[in-house]
Amino acid sequence: MTNGIGIRPNVLESRERWKSSLVEIRKLHDEGASGKETCHLISDLLDSILIKIYEKALSEISPGLISRISLVLLGGCGRRDVAPFSDVDLMVLYQGSLTDDIVEFSRRISQDITDSGFQLGYSLRTPRDACSMSLKDAYIFSSLTEARLLAGNEELFRYFTGRFKRITNRKTFNIIKAIIAAREKERVEFGETVYLLRPNVKKSRGGLRDIHLIRWLGYVQFGETDIDRLLAKGALSTADSTQLNNSSEFLLRVRNEMHFHANRANDGLGRNEQVRLAERFGFSGDDALLSVEEFMRQYFRYTSRIHYVCEHFVAKSTSRKKAQAVTMLEPLVTRQIDDHFRMGATQIGVTKPHLESVKKNLEQVLRLMQLACLHDKAIEHDTWIAIRHEMLKNPDIKFTRESARRFMALLSNTHGLASQLRRLHEMKVLWKIIPEFEHARGLLQFNEYHKFTVDEHSLQALENLTKFADIQNTVGATYRNIRDKNILHLAILLHDLGKGFHEDHSEVGRRIAASTGERFDLTEDETETIKFLVHNHLVMSHLALHRDINDDEMVAEFASMLAPSRCSQCSMFLPVLISLPWALGF
Repeated sequence: MTNGIGIRPNVLESRERWKSSLVEIRKLHDEGASGKETCHLISDLLDSILIKIYEKALSEISPGLISRISLVLLGGCGRRDVAPFSDVDLMVLYQGSLTDDIVEFSRRISQDITDSGFQLGYSLRTPRDACSMSLKDAYIFSSLTEARLLAGNEELFRYFTGRFKRITNRKTFNIIKAIIAAREKERVEFGETVYLLRPNVKKSRGGLRDIHLIRWLGYVQFGETDIDRLLAKGALSTADSTQLNNSSEFLLRVRNEMHFHANRANDGLGRNEQVRLAERFGFSGDDALLSVEEFMRQYFRYTSRIHYVCEHFVAKSTSRKKAQAVTMLEPLVTRQIDDHFRMGATQIGVTKPHLESVKKNLEQVLRLMQLACLHDKAIEHDTWIAIRHEMLKNPDIKFTRESARRFMALLSNTHGLASQLRRLHEMKVLWKIIPEFEHARGLLQFNEYHKFTVDEHSLQALENLTKFADIQNTVGATYRNIRDKNILHLAILLHDLGKGFHEDHSEVGRRIAASTGERFDLTEDETETIKFLVHNHLVMSHLALHRDINDDEMVAEFASMLAPSRCSQCSMFLPVLISLPWALGF
């Protein structure tokens, strides 16, 4: 029986119950309930509403259907990770033939849930159909890994989960590839770096979806999606599981707040929302750092942790099969570089007797990176994991003159340089080498000219610059002809580290360049070169944006900056300054 507008009374009751109960849950959120607690309260509320809708439809259509169907929640609803305005992802499993009463029940329950005010993702499938479709679509597969029985035939649900696990075990490698590929496609749309200034809390790199990716891959390999259970099975380290749980809590609370405030699903963290959230969560800032910049710095710290753990988990998930593929060839091409390092067809690693000593020694780690760049090889995953764990837990890493020499040698490379520097940054080692990088970590540039945080902008600039080595044009030729590329690369790393202080960042940057030159024991000319480049890194962009580059007087004015009296290495300034605007994104 329905009312005058075709909506059943029990559905209207469900709609009102959802609205009124959500108001109460919001009060708890406003009073400081954790992100996880809020999600679980919403999940419990949703469960009870869906069960009532299910029971009412069953009683009015065919009570005997209870032995032939199972009501199954998927995705976020399955893992009880429900934000205030999340979609409902529901599957009705049935056994036997598709009879009229099952069709009627399916139509009724999907209609009633939609009329109750929910966005519904719905499917009606047999266990065989569900499993078959999961092999064709990574999104379907990933949602099924989180399947949770809500009501109905428990034996049917167990049959489905058993069948699903069996096909997973048979197709492990192909499924892993498909899941990772689907996530990469999503990242391209929502942000390929953690440090986007307008991220999507759920789908950008380092967002909640990367935690979901770990869960899905965990299911494929270990039969578990829960982070704590993956820890118990040795799939995650204690440090990594702690970081995931803490970061997840922060993002869930932020996402809940965004949904409640918008009164709709909203995962896009735009500039206005960043300002509001900074105030909402009590960030005060100071004279040099806005409250929104302080909030976003914390946001990026959490998302970068998720990203790094996810990247290593993905690499570990794929490394076994890759290792099997090269096992036959590796002994034929592997050679010892010295007592410490060995190099194969595609990878470079540390000899087993020396791994313990190398992973604790910054000089040797930098040498390994230098060799990897020089020979264009990947560092073996197990070797890198051992180094990463040691560096992350060791706060007393020593920076020596030999470390400085190794770092400058590393900076001389082009291929693979940016990825190695990101590894140093991830391990919190880069600021042991360049102390000012600690201040820049996750530092928001709250303006219209930049897309990334200061640290990511610096690394992206360096990555863009090194790409010139393979470009066959004037800029590429100019870059290749620069003799001391490590000086240019160091200047790129330093150019924006003066941001976040009261003074003009180019002036602060010049002082940072001077102290870096002293720290690295550079020559006077090398230090002056870096100081000049950092202090004047905005010159070319200013001229390109505000002056007529065809004006002879302007060209003469620019050339006067490069007069020989300024520095004995002035001959390199012109090609360097020509290269800088492209690298910095202007």
